Amino acid sequence: MFKFLFFLTIFTLCDILQAVETDKMINCYYGSWNHNDQFRKHLEPKDINPYLCTHISYGFFGISSVGAFTVLNVNRDLNLGYLDHTLALKWRNPELKMIAVVGGPSVSSKLFSRVAAMPELRSTFRHTTLAFLQAHGFDGLDLHWLYPGSEGMSGDFGYFVTLLKELKEALSPLKMELGISVSGKVSIARNWYDIPNIVKYVDFINVMAYNYTSGNRLTHDAPLFGRGDDNVEATINFWIDKGAPSSKLNLGVAFVAHSYILWDSQDIRTETAVDTEWPFSSVEPEFKPYGQICHIEYMKLIFNTSYGFDGEVGASFVQDQVTWTSYESPRSLEMKMDFVLQERLRGVMIWSLQNDDYLGKCFEDYAMLQVINRKLDNRFQCQPNICCIKSIKLRNFCFKIESEGQFHTCSVEKNSSSYSKMNQLIFLLITLALCGLSETVITNKMINCYYGVWSFKRPTGARLGPVDIDPYLCTHISYAYFGISDEGLFTALQPKRGLLNRTINLKWRNPELKLIAVFGGPEVDLQHFLKMKSYDCRKFLIFRDSMSSFLLENGFDGVDLHWLLEKSGNELPQKNEFTDMLRGFKQGLAGIGLTVGVTVSGEISYARMAYDVKAIAKIADYINIRSYNYSHDTWATHDAPLWGTDEYNVDRTIQYWLENGAPASKLNVGVAFTGRSFQIKPLKHLETKTVAVGPGISGLYTREKNYMSYHELCKIQKRLKRLQPKALGFDTIDGASFMQFRDYWWSYENAQSLELKLDYLLEHQLGGIMIWSLGNDDFNGRCGPNFPLLQFIVRKLDDRYECLRGRCCIITKNLVQLCFEAY
Repeated sequence: MFKFLFFLTIFTLCDILQAVETDKMINCYYGSWNHNDQFRKHLEPKDINPYLCTHISYGFFGISSVGAFTVLNVNRDLNLGYLDHTLALKWRNPELKMIAVVGGPSVSSKLFSRVAAMPELRSTFRHTTLAFLQAHGFDGLDLHWLYPGSEGMSGDFGYFVTLLKELKEALSPLKMELGISVSGKVSIARNWYDIPNIVKYVDFINVMAYNYTSGNRLTHDAPLFGRGDDNVEATINFWIDKGAPSSKLNLGVAFVAHSYILWDSQDIRTETAVDTEWPFSSVEPEFKPYGQICHIEYMKLIFNTSYGFDGEVGASFVQDQVTWTSYESPRSLEMKMDFVLQERLRGVMIWSLQNDDYLGKCFEDYAMLQVINRKLDNRFQCQPNICCIKSIKLRNFCFKIESEGQFHTCSVEKNSSSYSKMNQLIFLLITLALCGLSETVITNKMINCYYGVWSFKRPTGARLGPVDIDPYLCTHISYAYFGISDEGLFTALQPKRGLLNRTINLKWRNPELKLIAVFGGPEVDLQHFLKMKSYDCRKFLIFRDSMSSFLLENGFDGVDLHWLLEKSGNELPQKNEFTDMLRGFKQGLAGIGLTVGVTVSGEISYARMAYDVKAIAKIADYINIRSYNYSHDTWATHDAPLWGTDEYNVDRTIQYWLENGAPASKLNVGVAFTGRSFQIKPLKHLETKTVAVGPGISGLYTREKNYMSYHELCKIQKRLKRLQPKALGFDTIDGASFMQFRDYWWSYENAQSLELKLDYLLEHQLGGIMIWSLGNDDFNGRCGPNFPLLQFIVRKLDDRYECLRGRCCIITKNLVQLCFEAY
């Protein structure tokens, strides 16, 4: 019976996990040069998994002095059968495409220039290339000419385009693809590539976005982000800005590491002076393949080695007492694949199959390529650090990418001798149960997450795109902001259609997610809108109809009236004006199944003048109370305390709404994943309240006076915890966290203060929580896991978890205790 169950499980997995299903190109470089590796068993064609790539680019081929296509290594490619055996992979996967790569280090740029410049040599190259591709069953050609113009040939700029044009005209009738591989250096692309004309004649462009290291400066080899041009984002944006369609660009990633010898072994910052590169690699003197660096990574508990992930630039590094190494890791790859999806690129180009851990020495076979597959495969559903199969047969089989950059599958290693067959099946079943728990939050509370265009428009390193959002952590996502056009119609205030569509598409990943359109905000003249409602009913009905049409056509589930007026320069509305407007919206939207909520100020003095609490509560489906921003410029004090002696705290605000007739089940406590910063006079001891002498530090990314997001604050908190732990404080009387260091004082929200507010929410049986906002959480995992504050809220409110003093554990009948530290 056991054998039947075990093999049934294996066959089910094999049925699901065969060829990658994706609309993205996964272009894997492979060539006979891997035969030179003296330290590892070289990668034979028969050992290649033909289902992990959509294309295999076989290199390198050359050009003779008379312009003819030529095989550079006749012995290996032809006599030893490397070429035929590689092409035979198409028998195992008929959907696999084979690309012949011409160029590389053995073909000089001067020879390329000569062939491109002379019509008779171009003709010879074209005809001999087509003959070879057809004879061997190739599906396309890749010109690997990285540096046109580098030999002083000024005509290369135009001749390269001419060469591509003629090749395209010859290949298209045969339904063969034409691609090029280009340098990732912006300085090279700017001077040597006629991008607007090149893109007319190619099907794909492999942008080799790596090898950014420079001289004897310690820098990451392939950072995703950065301040200058030497990073992936800058390179891809340059090509797009110059006219390259994103749908033709393949992001190049290299499964390699680059090492330095350190002068000061304590200094692991980037951009610091180092000695020469460390000769370690089996093939090239300054680089080593991931298949070797992962071995050292795997033994981290034995050796005195420090590992790190630079969240600001999206790159991994490792340091021992002598060397500092920048390398591509599963974690950095995950961020780059999110970038590929977010920018809608053609796909990814991989250098190269033999640099991966293809033997499975450290983790599973082809660990890095597997990460790419699961991120881009349409059958997988990836949240931060974890991918699960979307399948009726085995829907919750999961693969986890650990935070320190190691990769593990939830299945047991196939060569492991420490597990019996029965243990393997038990482990698999437990894994399926745990992965199932990590999907949609199970709670009767509303977790309403604000998300808006401003999160995507922030500087590099702090942009939250829809692809980065985990759609299982919120019950509702409120997309902000919408307003009224000059024609009186419902419209997006900062229209970015692609951003809106990708946000809407989150509902495809989680059909239970509710999407809310937020009408209002700081840019909408609500006084003007009120007058329109009061004095021109026809215009109001036209606006409401345009809102209804927009919401239904785009798959929204409701609208949120973000009713906050500036207290200076505007007259406060009469209570009945807002109530009448809310009633007008409710009458038009309720009949078509759309909800109507409101977002209101947390200040009681404002609520007394502007809100008819009892009337609002009868009409609205829910009420988001912005119970934060209680602090003022003159005093350094808590921005969102739970308790207090005056009315500027969460408890007094909630009690005011309850006492004036609002049902607890309709109230959402608002929490801001932000902090407020003040400049104070230096104090000897921690103070929960003191005089402010000026505004504090502004965030590097948010750039708002006195305010910082949690992903900026957590780095300060982490540093102070290590260097000056007494600078961190928690006010148990008011239920608020703060930091005080020298002449600066910060009030901020963290897991400790959140836990008290969530206990308060549950104790008073409130409807849920409103979060301002997703882009302010540590979504990139700079200080720990991705979305740490939101993750804690989910586990605290999820009925399957039991939380006590910052630790949440899964409640299961079989006593499996999977726990998560919150702080």
